[in-house]
Amino acid sequence: MRSRRRTVSVLATLLVAGAVLTAVVVQVGSDPSFGPAAESGPVGRTVDPPATVAGYHQITGEAAESLSARLPGTTPERVWFYSATPDDTRPGLIFSASTAQWSPRLAEEIRTHSLSWGLVNFFAGAKIDDPEDVDAGPLGGAMQCGSQPGKSAVVCRWGDASTVGSVAVFGTTDIRRAGAIAVQFRNAAEH
Repeated sequence: MRSRRRTVSVLATLLVAGAVLTAVVVQVGSDPSFGPAAESGPVGRTVDPPATVAGYHQITGEAAESLSARLPGTTPERVWFYSATPDDTRPGLIFSASTAQWSPRLAEEIRTHSLSWGLVNFFAGAKIDDPEDVDAGPLGGAMQCGSQPGKSAVVCRWGDASTVGSVAVFGTTDIRRAGAIAVQFRNAAEH
């Protein structure tokens, strides 16, 4: 139980660190060879956390507040926790996202930087060395997934013309499986 809490805490910290690093580093320069993310598809999308997706159930109430209180500092993204069963309060998945509507800073980054630039910086902040490209699903944009050596969790990150988001799936090292779950979350949440 203690090991699982530590893993959840470490991965939540890495997701937040990746999001914060992306917000900071992406301002440093652009990647003109790929063009800005704003050119990658429809704009004006928003994100609403789904109650249930892919067998995961959103943790709400005091349990969610307690988990959120463990997150370090502030993050430019909103974070939601999910468990494998309806009444469980131990996360099996963390979902985070931000939109250009919520964050003027993100809107500027999407307008001036490429999707690949954002993914590279996110995974550098999350200390994941070799993320793999995976299918971003019908909403387009770009998505990659990867894991830290020795960790039983996979983090997937996507970006498009108006949103960015991440899904960390605990208890797996299967990048394709985690990517498929991330696409299901994205499809259910992004409108």
